[in-house]
Amino acid sequence: QVYGPCQFQYCASAGIRASQCMLNVNQAVFGNEHIYGIASRRTDFRPQTIENCAFYTVGGFKIARAGIYLERPNGSGRFYSTQINKNTFSPVLNTGNPIAGIDIRCPVPSTDHMAVNDNTIEVQNTAQDNPCYGIVVYGNQSSNIELKGNRVNMVNTPQGPEKTFGIFLTDTEGSNNRLDGNNATGGAQCNYHLEKARNVEYCDNISNGGVNGYHFYGNNDNANWSVNDIGTHDNGLLIGHIPNPNGPPLSSGMISKQTRRGNLWDADGNQYSDKAAKCTADPDLSRFLTEDSSPEKKPTKIEPVMGWFIEESGTIEHCSGTTRGISGFEDSLAAGGGQLSISDAERWEATRLLVETLLRHPGQLTGDTTMQAFYTQNLTSSAGQFAQINQMVAEGGFSTNPLWDVREAKAVQYKAAKVILDSLNTRTTLSDLANNIFIPADSMLHVVHAQMADLADSIRIIEDVLSAIHDTVLNQALLELDSITITEDYEQAYKTLITYQIKTALGDEPEDAGYDDLMDVANADEADYGGAVRHARHYLSDCERYFRIAPDEGEEEERPLTSSSSTLTPVVSIVPNPATSSIRVTQERLGAGVWSILSATGTLARTGIWPENQTSQQIGLGSLAPGAYYFVVRSDSGATAAHKLIVLH
Repeated sequence: QVYGPCQFQYCASAGIRASQCMLNVNQAVFGNEHIYGIASRRTDFRPQTIENCAFYTVGGFKIARAGIYLERPNGSGRFYSTQINKNTFSPVLNTGNPIAGIDIRCPVPSTDHMAVNDNTIEVQNTAQDNPCYGIVVYGNQSSNIELKGNRVNMVNTPQGPEKTFGIFLTDTEGSNNRLDGNNATGGAQCNYHLEKARNVEYCDNISNGGVNGYHFYGNNDNANWSVNDIGTHDNGLLIGHIPNPNGPPLSSGMISKQTRRGNLWDADGNQYSDKAAKCTADPDLSRFLTEDSSPEKKPTKIEPVMGWFIEESGTIEHCSGTTRGISGFEDSLAAGGGQLSISDAERWEATRLLVETLLRHPGQLTGDTTMQAFYTQNLTSSAGQFAQINQMVAEGGFSTNPLWDVREAKAVQYKAAKVILDSLNTRTTLSDLANNIFIPADSMLHVVHAQMADLADSIRIIEDVLSAIHDTVLNQALLELDSITITEDYEQAYKTLITYQIKTALGDEPEDAGYDDLMDVANADEADYGGAVRHARHYLSDCERYFRIAPDEGEEEERPLTSSSSTLTPVVSIVPNPATSSIRVTQERLGAGVWSILSATGTLARTGIWPENQTSQQIGLGSLAPGAYYFVVRSDSGATAAHKLIVLH
């Protein structure tokens, strides 16, 4: 715990590095060659508070990874276990160092409240090829995530804004998450990149400058996007699927028809006004409501021109929350989903997510016979069993435990003591802290310090008891995981992910929790291994993770809504498949090159030449062990096509 102004410089790894600690840092200053300003991991049930701190650069030195890196605590209480508020960040991005102002990972479900509010972040991008983020949050199964009143400005050198993001919210599957009153400006590739972030309210946010204002990328179902201000961009609003060049999208761009009104458009200020709002995904899955009588509430031109902005009369609706937790897309899924053009992996993930919603909000089943039939049919499927395990871990077995009320009362007393302590400390302005470190010799200070220490000890004891209760639930969840029958790669990948998350929550070291298996998932083909691949990437080493999670928004933005590219894409087909002794491989639009057979983990098993003007080859499999492989053809021009192969003997 750090009370009052302290200064951390030249600390190499981190100004403060914590593990399994309650963290309370206020009015500290971090700068000059840290990898992190503050890094706190394996936080368990211990609250994390970082407020009124400065993360800055002096003389060209930098914080090289993140001002704050934090793993969010577990918990099912009703108060804020994570508070990152009123901090100032000014990191510099140097060649070879991707960077973030605030980086938060939510490794296990939590229903405590998390606030990232009123922070001021300026990121200076001096290297075109290195990703940088103002705020990046991996939400996972956590709920009650609040990003409010943050000011993010991205400053770019002439190399351009490639892979720079103001606020980056990704893989969020909980509920009651909210972005409210944020202001993202400057020259980012995207001010608000919203990737597979479900059940989120976006209200009163401002976006100005940058290529994309708000980019809904993949499945952002049940969003509520209202009363936002869209300024000058190439695309004020962009909706796109996560593309897969060889099949259905990895994640369909969907938001569904919810309340989206009162958004202000600076249509004349957009550099390309015909792209003020653009949908490169299926517009039937991404419908928006807008007022028919208020031209300033919608862009003057959209692409496609018709079909996805639904004009209705009525007053502007402020951010009052969605009235129904189930989307139109999910209604179609529950009804059979015969018209939904999605992959098997995405359908499985969508089924799991809908079952989780129904487990959290059983009232949605009342009077809905179609949803009741879907729930009954899928509850015992693999998707339904994983959903039940996630709900078990989120609830934790302790949400109604009276110890939460005791913990909350102690936390209130602790905060009251902290207010007294703050009043006893002489303050200077935040910008002067680096040169004015002073704590007065007040006779009350040691009394308040002692009171806070006693309260902290009491809270820690309560948390140890709650942690023991939670461990019982986590161990039960592992037993339930072992009982699930797995038949598909995407099911196994998700099982690997959840097993790792639960084991590390129990305190296992990463290598004992299956980290190597998780890295195999992170490097697997998402088309076959499903959404778990994107989750697993958040456990890569920090530098690699920043590179791997950054989408190439430029290429995605230029992909047309209706394209004939499927007729031009290189194709490989294999018969028979599964196969025992040999296969006939046919390729189109590749030409001369090299073929390879790779194991499921990427090991080269066999390779050969693909001659010019030959469309098919017979290839023997006699020496290959039974299992899953990938047959890859790479042409001399660099084009590549691949197909999964199953070998049986």
